[in-house]
Amino acid sequence: MKRRIFLFLVFTLIFFSVLVSAQPSGSEILDSIISEVETIIVSGLKRVLTAVIKIAKVTYIVMGIAGVLMWASGYAVSRGKQLIIGAIIIAVLLEALSGVI
Repeated sequence: MKRRIFLFLVFTLIFFSVLVSAQPSGSEILDSIISEVETIIVSGLKRVLTAVIKIAKVTYIVMGIAGVLMWASGYAVSRGKQLIIGAIIIAVLLEALSGVI
């Protein structure tokens, strides 16, 4: 499987290098292809980042709820405190980083 991926990447690299050398410099066709590929990659990465942020938000909410329940019930007081502190740390870091990104 890795060999196929490697061969595909090498073939793609060779194909694009031949395409670049065959086109005159400043070709509009090549520029449009590159811009479309760039748009696809950027939009895909934005979707992945949005999904990761949503998953992390659900994670720290569940951690906080579990920590409060464990702490309040007396089942595992120290573990509940650890979960609450962990949820707070994840929440602060995530909200700070999601504002920057």
